[in-house]
Amino acid sequence: MTRFLDLKGRKFGKLTAACRIESKEKGYAKWLCKCECGGEIVVNTKQLQRGTVTNCGCIPKNAAKNGTIAEGLSGRHFGMLTVIRRVENRGDKVAWLCKCDCGEETVCTARDLKKGYVKSCGCMKRKKNRWYRDIKEKQFGRLVALYPTLNRNAKGSILWKCLCDCGNNCYVSEDTLVNGSTKSCGCSHISHLAVPP
Repeated sequence: MTRFLDLKGRKFGKLTAACRIESKEKGYAKWLCKCECGGEIVVNTKQLQRGTVTNCGCIPKNAAKNGTIAEGLSGRHFGMLTVIRRVENRGDKVAWLCKCDCGEETVCTARDLKKGYVKSCGCMKRKKNRWYRDIKEKQFGRLVALYPTLNRNAKGSILWKCLCDCGNNCYVSEDTLVNGSTKSCGCSHISHLAVPP
């Protein structure tokens, strides 16, 4: 039976090892650690002993080149992404958990966000070297565009989930919304055909 170094109760920077997790990472035991800020993080024995992880992410790591504290991005918007909180670095790059306008969450590096290399969780795809229009919450006739889906129509136009004034949800292509050929879920057409009592 493999024996693991017992780190329970030991402090590593702002972290205290609370309990061992029933899994390994590259041969090292993993520990659920509690941070002084109240947060929690899972860290392996090697990271704790070498001091490569000393907090849950609440304190940005020093920049590798000049020793300055990483810029705080929480709450900032980059395209369709809103930065939520700092997470564990990706290699030597500062990483952030972001929420996309479509509702999905994704992790991005600060560099990619600030350089504009990433603008969504991946739900918005490139077409003819441009990003699709951001029409979220815009009104088109009786329809309000809620969020883009991962689907397209036969012409390649992305489908948006829309809310109609009548309360129904429907999926409409961006092109037909923008050019005005679709203005409702179909309820306005039905009401015109209805025979009054």
